[in-house]
Amino acid sequence: TDANHSDVVTSANGNVVLRTTAGDLTLSEGTATGAGQSVNANGSGNVLLQAIAGAVVIGQNADVVTATGHLTVLGATSVELKAGGDLRSTSGTIDVESSAAVLMSDTSLITSAGHLRVVGATNVTLGGLLTTSNASVIATSGSILDGGDALVDVVAAGVQLTAGSGVGTGADHIETTVATLTAVSGAGGVYVLESDGLTVGDVAVTVSKVGVQGTAAAVTDANRSDVVTSANGNVVLRTAAGDLTLSEGTATGAGQSVNAHGSGNVLLQAIAGAVVIGQNADVVTATGHLTVLGATSVELKAGGDLRSTSGTIDVESSAAVLMSDTSLITSAGHLRVVGATNVTLGGLLTTANASVIATSGSILDGGDKIGRAHV
Repeated sequence: TDANHSDVVTSANGNVVLRTTAGDLTLSEGTATGAGQSVNANGSGNVLLQAIAGAVVIGQNADVVTATGHLTVLGATSVELKAGGDLRSTSGTIDVESSAAVLMSDTSLITSAGHLRVVGATNVTLGGLLTTSNASVIATSGSILDGGDALVDVVAAGVQLTAGSGVGTGADHIETTVATLTAVSGAGGVYVLESDGLTVGDVAVTVSKVGVQGTAAAVTDANRSDVVTSANGNVVLRTAAGDLTLSEGTATGAGQSVNAHGSGNVLLQAIAGAVVIGQNADVVTATGHLTVLGATSVELKAGGDLRSTSGTIDVESSAAVLMSDTSLITSAGHLRVVGATNVTLGGLLTTANASVIATSGSILDGGDKIGRAHV
């Protein structure tokens, strides 16, 4: 008798390449061999799992593991990670792609110290992505969705979020613990809740995609900046702790950090920190409304403007509002600036009315470089 045996396992840095030409590729934990796994490539062994005309299904607790190798999962009709079904590498990159949807359980994790990339032609539903490097999530024609609250959706140094429709929803934001964010969406807008401090800035991602011979080739999502929507999509960026900092970045649109298309509204909120609009990092909406809320301050650095063509703009701080001498808040709509202590003005520009409130302090002149009256 050859005893009961489970899993696909290599030694001596052996690769694993499993492909189906028709039908699904399903990986189960099994009842023998290593518990909590279905594939384990030793050392630098790479892994490719591919369903050429079907789905790749990582079953419950059926982890796919490589020590330092790269891991690629390609599914034609979907890629699905069931409860506790993880993709794991210590330091290799992980690339997951579907010609339809990627569906992660609330308790499934994709994790490595290397870059992570998840691409769905329609939607991507996130369990958890965990890396000390950067991550990219792309839902080409659909949305990036929150699969639940058991795991933070993205924990990374930086993240690119790209969706044809939406990044999160108004009722269920994408949860992140990242240092740097860039995002692009359509009509569904961008809705992100960061656990600590967040900077809108530059992020690039490169993974090593495993081919049919087990060797890997680089795939790069190029450096990108800003948070941008099309089709009247809203932008909602919130930090639960720490500051929300918007920088101009070195890619995408010059002289901006956020640009909500058409009637898209913008909310920037630091629940327990400051909102900092960096130098030349304008926040823009065409005809939408714009709100900035900072607990410890709202600061507009040199040339960092808040702009709408005709929407209203509301800026509030539970402490001070500090505008650089060359920063501008402008719209044809009404403007309102409120600081619980002082408000230091650069320039407010509107053809409607403006209100400035310094509840317990003073309204101060930030300088004379704007070249017009402060209000």
